[in-house]
Amino acid sequence: MAPKNLKATFALQQELKSNNDDANQHVKANGTSLRSYTLYLIRHGEAFHNVQEKIAEKEAEALALAQGLSPAEVHLKMMLARQRILDDPAFFDSPLTAGGIQQAHEASAKLYSMIFPLPTEVFVSPLQRTLQTAAHLFVPEHHSNVRVREELRERLTGRPADNRYSSSVLASRKSFARFSFKNLRQNSLKMEFDIDSFNGSDEGDSELLPMFDDMGNVHLGETADEDDSELPIDGGDDLGPDFGLGIDIDVDPMASDLDRSECRTLDASATSMSSSMSSSRNVQRCMELEKDLQIRAGKLLSILCDSESCSVAVLSHKAYLRALERGVFGREEASEFGNCEIRVYTITLDTSSKSLVKTERLL
Repeated sequence: MAPKNLKATFALQQELKSNNDDANQHVKANGTSLRSYTLYLIRHGEAFHNVQEKIAEKEAEALALAQGLSPAEVHLKMMLARQRILDDPAFFDSPLTAGGIQQAHEASAKLYSMIFPLPTEVFVSPLQRTLQTAAHLFVPEHHSNVRVREELRERLTGRPADNRYSSSVLASRKSFARFSFKNLRQNSLKMEFDIDSFNGSDEGDSELLPMFDDMGNVHLGETADEDDSELPIDGGDDLGPDFGLGIDIDVDPMASDLDRSECRTLDASATSMSSSMSSSRNVQRCMELEKDLQIRAGKLLSILCDSESCSVAVLSHKAYLRALERGVFGREEASEFGNCEIRVYTITLDTSSKSLVKTERLL
């Protein structure tokens, strides 16, 4: 029977967690390397580029249909319209909309009313939309253990919307102050692409594979130092939806103390970084292949094995979660995640080989 109030829910969650811990201790005592986890998979809330993508696709579809184009041509026009949004520097590290913030609050209420063990550790992607979702979704009194991991970020495309601010800037913001950025600073993602990832790379560039620095940006050659021109921001709360992107919207009441000068500073920084990124050779032509994304998603198993928690939440992106479910978990029928959708699994890992033994979806 479902609990009648949140207090009863929390008590039941703690009981289930205790039972899960006891079971894992029993496994450890008997010398086996199997370990069970309750795993929450969550996608971020609606971001600005998500909204503009849908608008651009609808407009392109209407125009293409009015022109009498074939279904294949209509689809192509819609895809190109969507790509133009993703290539727009205005959407660098795109933040949540007011609707996305509301989705995060609704997801939070849903999470704390579930009967499954409450997550005792949260791993989150370093992009702004996932960090903001985590700040609204996980209440501080129950979730002080939030860790930012580069491995969980969106599919690497080199486009502004999928790039991020440096760890120093992110860690300096009030609403992210309780998050741990230690791993992000120490293990900036250095993702090498297959040569096949380049669509017509220039002659002589074949040995220059793109790498990712702590700015989360694509460049060629050795890993670059963090950009000293991007100054850390002191004070101010960034829970509001516009975050200096120059978009005319209503500011969320919760973010009324947001310092507009800080918004302008970050806006200028984002524009500068995006312009620099877009001018680099091959940046627009490199794309993380699906097989590479699945390999990266598989690193979550090692992260879980190294964790002391048996109930864990992972807050990431649509493409990453798709690769995890369909690739790593072998659930080819899994549908795309909606914004702020929560799915709950129980999984069993062999901690000695850091491999997956069994998965069962609970919700």
